[in-house]
Order: sequence, then C-alpha cells, then structure tokens
Amino acid sequence: RISGIIYANMDRLIISFAVGLVGVGEYEIPYKIQALGVLLLSILPSAVFPVAAKLQSNDAKRQLGDLFTRGTRLAAAVCVPPLMALIILSEPLTVIWVGDEYRHLSDSVKLFTSWTFLAVFHVVGATMLNAIGKNKEVFLLGAASIIINLPLSITFGLQWGINGVVTGTLAGYAEIGR
Repeated sequence: RISGIIYANMDRLIISFAVGLVGVGEYEIPYKIQALGVLLLSILPSAVFPVAAKLQSNDAKRQLGDLFTRGTRLAAAVCVPPLMALIILSEPLTVIWVGDEYRHLSDSVKLFTSWTFLAVFHVVGATMLNAIGKNKEVFLLGAASIIINLPLSITFGLQWGINGVVTGTLAGYAEIGR
C-alpha cells in the first residue's frame, strides 16, 4: 500500500515542479479518463484473490497456473477492447468532456491508457501473488518500478511536461513487467 500511495502521487509532485500547478490540474484530465479503464480492470482481481488463496491452501499448483492463464485471458478479452476505444477516441472524449482548449491532452490520455493496457497483463499475476502470501515480492516489484520511474519522470517531465512524466511512469511499469 505504501508503494501504491507513493506511485499514485509521485507524478503530481513532479509535474508541480516541472510544469507548475496548472499542469497538475491538466494532468487530472487524462488521469480521470484512463481511470475508466482502471475501474474496469479492478473487477477481475476481486474474483481471483479468494480462488487463488483457496488453491494455495490446497497446494493445487496446476490449478493455480490454470487460474493465472484463464484469468489473464479473461482480463485481456474484457479490458483490451474498451482500452483500445479509449486510445482511439481520446481526442473526441477529451474535447467532449472538458472542451476544445484541452484537446492537446489527448496524447496524454493515450499514454496513460497505454499504462492501463500493460496492467491488463499483470493484474491477475500480481493479485495471485498477494493471495498466496508473496506480498514482499509484490512490494519489491512496486519499489523497483518507483526507482525506475522517479528519475525518468523527472528527466522526461522537465523536457516534455505532462507527457514526459507519464512516459516515465509507463517506462518504469513496462520494465518491471517484462
């Protein structure tokens, strides 16, 4: 939870220094749009967690592997089409929601949604690791992602503003997930 809190607020802090407080306000627009994808993505783990914990207590390793495969496939089948729609429709969604003066943030929506897209392929595994008591491993992965994310987000944020900070976040997450 600690790494999640740091991760969730780090971008805003970096943007406040790199771009200014107006940038933090603008950052919230693509953040909220991609949150639609995160909301959809959050449904499956709540179903996977108790099943994984039960299988672990029964020492059912093969079934755990099957749960991972089926759960990841289901997450991809349910989440990828709406996430692709968010990416494709990022510009009209941004304009409809907040107006034409924020059209420039549609690329940030695409970058943010790309992060969510990557999470589709990790969420089941991370949930299963927590369910079987591998919390330390999940924490270490989160900490490693922050260690990669922080310098990249600062460097890119100073060069490219909001998109730079989001790119740093995306790069940190992508590196840990490979």
